[in-house]
Amino acid sequence: MRNLFYLIKSIPFIQTAFNYYFDIKNREKEVCYGNENPNNFFYVIGLPDFACGLWWIINKVIMHIAYAEDHGYLPVVDMLHYHTQYHNPEDINEINVWEKFFEQPLSVSLDDISKSKHVILSCKKDVPNDKYLMGNTEFYDNPVRLKYFQDIFKRYIRFSRETEMKLQEMRDSVMPQDVKILGVLCRGTDYLLKKPKNHPVQPEPQVVIKDAEAIMKKYGCDYVFLATEDQDILDMFKSHFGTKLKYIKQNRVTHEQMKNVNRLMSISSKSNRDKYLMGVEYLSATYILSKCHCFIGGRCGGTKGVLLMNDNFEYKFIYNLGFYE
Repeated sequence: MRNLFYLIKSIPFIQTAFNYYFDIKNREKEVCYGNENPNNFFYVIGLPDFACGLWWIINKVIMHIAYAEDHGYLPVVDMLHYHTQYHNPEDINEINVWEKFFEQPLSVSLDDISKSKHVILSCKKDVPNDKYLMGNTEFYDNPVRLKYFQDIFKRYIRFSRETEMKLQEMRDSVMPQDVKILGVLCRGTDYLLKKPKNHPVQPEPQVVIKDAEAIMKKYGCDYVFLATEDQDILDMFKSHFGTKLKYIKQNRVTHEQMKNVNRLMSISSKSNRDKYLMGVEYLSATYILSKCHCFIGGRCGGTKGVLLMNDNFEYKFIYNLGFYE
């Protein structure tokens, strides 16, 4: 049935009609909930996305905040009515899950605007328009563009108190004091095995290990901290670096487990683990990377997160290997 749906949808006329319908349905709209705050325009960022990782969600919020700021709107993030893989069943339509991980951008909640006169509901696109697009090229290659999004992040994205405490505890548990650490982000699983079209090509782990070894020697790093969701890659790094390797304990996936699924989310979403803690693990890895002295990684959502939190490394190298076709 699903294949029949996509076959029918691919017919040019029907495809045009579908696109027109969804453009109208998902476009930005203004609503009035009452007469309060008549001088303020609140911009509610609600993006339905059950498939994406937490940093991609954060990056989309940042792009919408940039748009809101340009238009004089006050951003409010809605993950109460829009659900993600980080919602526990009991959270659905009960808890604004954004507020588990982060404070609201301007400390204004959905309750605070429930009777407001001017409320702008964001469009449901990942980015309002191309002016605010991070992208997979300019974000990394244009220092001015990177600085623009870093500034948005620093002014609007703040971890919740509980999340901040968990991140610091995790950092303290794996990072020795008074030593130099090379942070490495090595994305595997669905990227290396499935090679998703138009996504950045990820470096082979053998190449990353060789590069990490050279950087450690050149910059006098004592340890490597590895962030990866791929158990096979972790095992390769363990074999090479031994006691010099640091990493957090988290659920990882083997290549064998990925054989019959297309996306990592297909496995993680079926897990019975607490979704908030699952998200904190992911944030912890990138948070610790941002505290390292040097950093290397492939182009992916996690690497964007690291650079948003810190672009003042003694040395950094971001692989630029093109895109999967």
